[in-house]
Amino acid sequence: QTMAFEAAAAGANNAIEFFMTNVEADAPDTLCGRKDHLGWDEPTEWRYVTYDVDGVRLQQRMYCLNDEYPCGPGEVGCVTGARPPRSQLFVASRGTVEPTLGDVVAFREVEVRITRRNDTYLVEGCGAICFPACEAQMVDGPGNQGPEPAIDFPSSNVFTVDGDGGPAVTTGRDCPDSGLLDAILDDLNSSRLGNYDGGIHQSDPGQPWDDPNTTDRFREQIRVQAEAGLGGDLLIGPGYPGYVEGGEHGGVFTDLGNTEYGTYPGGETITYIQGDLVMGGNISGAGIMMVEGNISWNGTPDYKGLIVTLGGTYTIDGGGVGGNHAGSVVVLNNNNETGCGATNSCSDFGAISWQNTGGGTAEYNWDCDALTAAFELVYPTDFDADPLWGFDCERGPATLFETPAELVIASWRENIGWREEFFAAE
Repeated sequence: QTMAFEAAAAGANNAIEFFMTNVEADAPDTLCGRKDHLGWDEPTEWRYVTYDVDGVRLQQRMYCLNDEYPCGPGEVGCVTGARPPRSQLFVASRGTVEPTLGDVVAFREVEVRITRRNDTYLVEGCGAICFPACEAQMVDGPGNQGPEPAIDFPSSNVFTVDGDGGPAVTTGRDCPDSGLLDAILDDLNSSRLGNYDGGIHQSDPGQPWDDPNTTDRFREQIRVQAEAGLGGDLLIGPGYPGYVEGGEHGGVFTDLGNTEYGTYPGGETITYIQGDLVMGGNISGAGIMMVEGNISWNGTPDYKGLIVTLGGTYTIDGGGVGGNHAGSVVVLNNNNETGCGATNSCSDFGAISWQNTGGGTAEYNWDCDALTAAFELVYPTDFDADPLWGFDCERGPATLFETPAELVIASWRENIGWREEFFAAE
C-alpha cells in the first residue's frame, strides 16, 4: 500500500504538467472551468505514466465536475441555490502494485483540483452588458410583496447576450456583498439563463469605469469633443430639435423616427446627450453614445460600439425584430447633480436599474472590432497623459485551457474507491 500511495502522490505533484501535456490531445470538453458550464460528460481515458520493474504503476486521467457556487461569508441576501453551478477541473493519479500485469495487489488514488490563482476570466473589462455598480435600485413589487430589485431581463427566447469568450454580463467586483450579481441571477433563473453565453460575473471593469471621478473626467472630454462637432460628432442639448429642458437630469431628448447616428464600419461618430434619452422606431448608429441621464428604448436598438448611461437606468419597452448591439452597454449611476462629478468626492457609483420588458428579438454581443472603431474616435487621457479608456480584445475562450500561466493546485484528497456517483463502473 505504501508503494502504491507514493506513486499516486508523485502523480498529484505532477498534475499540472499532466494536464498541460494532454489538454490538446483529446480534451472532451473545452468549456471546463467556466462557472456556468455543467462539466464533462465523460472523463478522459486513463494514461499510464510510469511503470517500474517492481510492478508499481502510475496512471492519470483528468475530468471536470460541476459544483454549487456557494455564497461567501457575510453575503447578505445570498441564496446558494440561486446561483448557476460552475465546473472545476480535477486530475486523478492512481498508483497500483501489479507484480503480474492485471493482478493488482495494492491500490491508492489521489485526486487534485486545479484552478487559477485569480478565478475570473475577465480580469479587467466590461461584458456585453456592464454594470460597474454593486447594488440595484429598489422598486415596489407586485401585490404586497414589498420592494424588490429593479432588475428585469426579458423572458423571450430570442433575446440573447454573448460575451464572445468572456462574461455576457458583468457587475462591480470590489463590493461589500454580491447584491447586484445575485439580483441578476435571481431574475434570470426565472427566465432563460442559457441565453447569456459567458454567464454573469463580478469583474474589474477597468478605466474609466472603475472610479466615479475618472468616469466623469472621461465624460467631460467626450462632451468637449462632441461639442466641437468634427467628423459628424453631435452634442444634443438645449435648443436642439426634440430636446425639452427640465426633468431629473436637466432635459429630455426624444427621437421616435428612423434616425441614423453613425454607421459601421467607417462612419462612426460620437453622440452626446445632455439629459435623458428616449428613442423608438428603427434607430441605428455606431461609435460612442454617451447619455448624462437615463436611456429608454421603445423597440429594439441597433447600435455598433459603446453605449453609456450615467443616470443609472436603462429601459427597453416594446417588441420588434432585428435589434443587434455589437460592442458594450455600460450602465452607471454617476449623475453630476448628485455630486460625483461636481465635487470630485464620490467613491462609489449609485444603484442602477435595468428594465427590459418588451420581449422581441434582440442581441447584445461583445464585439472587439466595433469597440476598437469607437476607441479610435477619442483620445482622452488622465492627469499623467495615460489613456482614460482601455479594453482588452484578447479575451479568448473563457476556459482554463487558455490560461496556462495561472494554474495552481487548489486542493487534494485521497479517493477511497472510484467515484461511481459521477461515472459508470469500469
